[in-house]
Amino acid sequence: MLTRCLVVAMIFTPAAALASDAMHLLAQLTWEQRVLLVFSPHGGHADYRRQVELLAEAGEGLRERDLTVVEAFADGGVVIDGQAREFSASSLYRRFAVERDAFRAILLGKDGTVKLDSDDAVTSAELFALIDAMPMRRLEMQRDD
Repeated sequence: MLTRCLVVAMIFTPAAALASDAMHLLAQLTWEQRVLLVFSPHGGHADYRRQVELLAEAGEGLRERDLTVVEAFADGGVVIDGQAREFSASSLYRRFAVERDAFRAILLGKDGTVKLDSDDAVTSAELFALIDAMPMRRLEMQRDD
């Protein structure tokens, strides 16, 4: 009975209430995925467009390195691995002290700590070199061989 009530409550909860805090997502990804946070004032920002191009070129390398890309926009929108999601970006902006009119790319390790913080678009070569030098990634590569 309790389960049925919870399901009904979730179904009838307004969409605004379901716009979860994106920080909860980061907590769920800790120890499972590395996260590249891409902050942008809007989708047309030049640095954002460049970052999207660079990530598109990275292809399979992102998956091989367990890298989830989270795009956070000044209007509060969140896109995770190319899919718009019902999360609020506000807490991400606060947590990482990003100004709403700025572009930033922040790489988090699987342990949730900041490994890279850049005001410019980051190349896949730079990302991969940094990730591949991490002790946890080295263990993953040894295990995969």
